Amino acid sequence: MQNRLLTTADHDRTAESETLPGLLRCRTASEPEKLIYTFLNADLKPECQITLSGLLEQSQKLACGMQRIGLKGTRVGLIYTHGPEFVQVFWASVLAGVTPVPMTKPRGTSWTGMAALLSKHGVRAVLTGQTLAALIKVDHVPVYTLQSLLEFSHEQPQLELQSPQASDVAFIQFTSGSTSQPKGVAISHSNILANVRQISSAFQCNRDDVGLSWLPFHHDMGLIGHVIQPVYAGIHNYFLSPKTFVARPLKWLAAIDKYRVTISGAPSFAYRRCLQQISQSGQLDTDLDLSCWRLAYCGSERVSYRTLREFLIALRRYGMQERALFPCYGLAEATLFVSGVQGLKADRESLNKRDDQAVAVGSSSRVIKVVDTVRRRCCEDGQEGEIWVKSASVARGYTLETESDGRVFGQKLNDVSGRFLRTGDRGYFRAGLLYVTGRENSVLKVRGRPLCAEFIEGQVEHRFTRHGIGRCAAVAVNCDGCETLGLVLESTRAIASLDLHRIVSFVLELTGVAPEGAHVLSSGRMPLTTSGKIKRDQCRSLMQSLLDKEVNCA
Repeated sequence: MQNRLLTTADHDRTAESETLPGLLRCRTASEPEKLIYTFLNADLKPECQITLSGLLEQSQKLACGMQRIGLKGTRVGLIYTHGPEFVQVFWASVLAGVTPVPMTKPRGTSWTGMAALLSKHGVRAVLTGQTLAALIKVDHVPVYTLQSLLEFSHEQPQLELQSPQASDVAFIQFTSGSTSQPKGVAISHSNILANVRQISSAFQCNRDDVGLSWLPFHHDMGLIGHVIQPVYAGIHNYFLSPKTFVARPLKWLAAIDKYRVTISGAPSFAYRRCLQQISQSGQLDTDLDLSCWRLAYCGSERVSYRTLREFLIALRRYGMQERALFPCYGLAEATLFVSGVQGLKADRESLNKRDDQAVAVGSSSRVIKVVDTVRRRCCEDGQEGEIWVKSASVARGYTLETESDGRVFGQKLNDVSGRFLRTGDRGYFRAGLLYVTGRENSVLKVRGRPLCAEFIEGQVEHRFTRHGIGRCAAVAVNCDGCETLGLVLESTRAIASLDLHRIVSFVLELTGVAPEGAHVLSSGRMPLTTSGKIKRDQCRSLMQSLLDKEVNCA
């Protein structure tokens, strides 16, 4: 057992440095030939494999190039499609004393529209692949590729070693931007080291573990969970392209089986996509064996009890086990992971009331509090409030929004000592378990009644998936001076074939409120964040403009 588990000696070696450069060097010194990353093609065959020594050697070369062209001490945008170049350039950045800012082009934004985003967050250069380099044209922001960095490295073959402090910023990551504009979060070296330790402990990582991810690298779950965490824990990680998953979700399951993956996960929508493909294509490969999958985490968005239960039922005959399910809770402001619970534990009381509600994602602890924000005191058991978090993983603030910092970070309670992060998420404790119910600003007030947008959306998406509804956004809009409910729907079929009256009637029966209108978008047109969440503000504006237009026409 001493050879399999992460030992005290292992943690002592990584504790020699509380920074990412120190972590990579310590891990490489102890296991230079350890295979750390493998990238798979669409046929699930390895197309690139990287050892720790190979990662460090290539990253040091690229870091020399970054220093040679004067990027040290600056923020640099990393805009890459999924592939090995990103992981090499990310590690090169931290070795060179550069602050990497993983980014992607938001849905519906032109490449020229990226200029404002880059400028706003103080990005002084962009690192990208050859194909994207030809598209990114931003005044006063130079664009470099891996090949150009290697050419510059020949002019400075010796890396100028950096000695960052644990409190220094390691990288910038963006919030999802589901209810407001994405904010840059300054993640320090101590934040990230604290969080990967927490993940290793919660996941009970050991030497036999194998990871797999198709999540984008600009997403905190993909970057921290499957790029940084494997280096900390010494775990071999496989990567699928996000495009492969989107096109054929069941490739994810096939890869888990083929490479005997033990740790993999995604937001609820990914499990739902697998169920949709199973429903459409019929039976899975009878030889599929998922008994190796010991930890199937689910987070990032509200965890759906119904989706995970149906996923478990559909795949139980293929070795999927309930104890493998690991609903979890986290947010970018707390680096990534806050808490999780092994197994699917639903609050039966709320489940009976609303059919698909709260799933346990954590336990009562000194780290997490549910707060009555008016009294600034902890809520009683079963009482809903705002979730506040206190841990070494909580970032010191946003990169810009100084006014927001004062309302979000460093908050104090009247009955508990310490400073907390206001998450903006609502939830409650029951019998020692944490249940998340939604975002503060996704609670709609319609005719004086509070309605949970996420609950409505989940119910509509589940009920009408087979009728061609891919996504649903429930928003509060103004009609004749009164707040009312509107729906923005994304159709996976011909829009004319949808029975909107049936959907509106379903929501009326569900909530007691009849939607004032329902607007249907064709597939791929729903406003989404870069992590796949609905942009509520844009959906609200879209629905409001349509209602205003109807009023003016009348």
